[in-house]
Amino acid sequence: MDVPRVAPPSPADSELLDMLHTAALRLFRQNDRELLAHDLVDTCQEGTRADACFVYLYEEPDGDLVLRASSNAHPGEVGRLRMRLGEGITGWVAEQRRPVALAADAMKDPRFKFYSTLPEDSYQAMLSAPILHGSRVWGVINLQHREPHAHSPAEIKAVSALGMMAGAALARLGWQQAAEVWERGGQRLEKLRAQLEAQPEGGLLHPRAMPVWLETLAQAAGAARAAAGLLSGREALTSAWPAGDAGADFAEAAAALPPGLHRRERRAWLVLAPEAGLEGWLGMEFAAPLAAASAEWLAFSLAAGLLTGRLRLESWRRRAAHQEEALAARKLIERAKGVLQRQWQISEQEAYRRLQAESRRQRRPMAATAQAVLASGGSAANS
Repeated sequence: MDVPRVAPPSPADSELLDMLHTAALRLFRQNDRELLAHDLVDTCQEGTRADACFVYLYEEPDGDLVLRASSNAHPGEVGRLRMRLGEGITGWVAEQRRPVALAADAMKDPRFKFYSTLPEDSYQAMLSAPILHGSRVWGVINLQHREPHAHSPAEIKAVSALGMMAGAALARLGWQQAAEVWERGGQRLEKLRAQLEAQPEGGLLHPRAMPVWLETLAQAAGAARAAAGLLSGREALTSAWPAGDAGADFAEAAAALPPGLHRRERRAWLVLAPEAGLEGWLGMEFAAPLAAASAEWLAFSLAAGLLTGRLRLESWRRRAAHQEEALAARKLIERAKGVLQRQWQISEQEAYRRLQAESRRQRRPMAATAQAVLASGGSAANS
């Protein structure tokens, strides 16, 4: 039986296979995004013999594609050159999640965006492929040739496969970094929970305690700055961290926000709905803008939830204590009125008037005056 003969791969195809093999060895051993982007540039240029290679990485929460590695020296542009999704060929590839191959006159393509700081923008041929993992875009690989160059189907597939390999490697790094962040964040939140529970009853709603728990709360969420303003009953409480920060800008913004959690750029707020005699706000500022899925935003949400529960509990306890005191005071006043009515043969209204007058004269609460009347048998309010 004749054994079918397999044609050996062409030299160009061999280089593409070597490129993918090298990428598998390099990319999945790398534990740094910047170094991974440089490895990707080197591997890609070696396998395709392109005259220039650029790697853009998708940056959250801004949603920009940022130039992170270049085969040619561009120290003024790497880390600074940005474009939005849909902007230029690079942004189009990221938005559409499919490659673009232009054999000549790449700068004449209607999607092309010219940057005067990149001489490579005058090159003839361009191959741009997305860096993907599943449906998520992690960046874009751009290859450019000075002269016209027809990209073979094998070359387009190989660079696209390289983009998927890089996407998987970047996703692994993302998961690894997220796990490390959450481990540290979980430890901080557990410390915060223990400190909140260790506060004596009514401690959180004490002016001298606020700076302490505010600092602990900010550190648990990874914030650089924090402020809070609470209204507990008739008592207004404010605090800020670091000390000396008035937090007026937080208060002004919080006044326009409805109850709940809010984020704007680098800031986050918790606005409390009036309940149990307690309302107010908590604001924090972070070093970088907050994304919805960022560890900082989730840490802030969890820390705010812990604080809200504890504040509500203290407020309800304080309110219950006040109600018990008010009930006890009413009982004392009723008993004192009865003593005065019997001793002086006066009406209930007149007895109450005498208690009020004596309370104002001595400048003490009605309950204390009533207690004195009961102790003296009525002679303490004989005016």
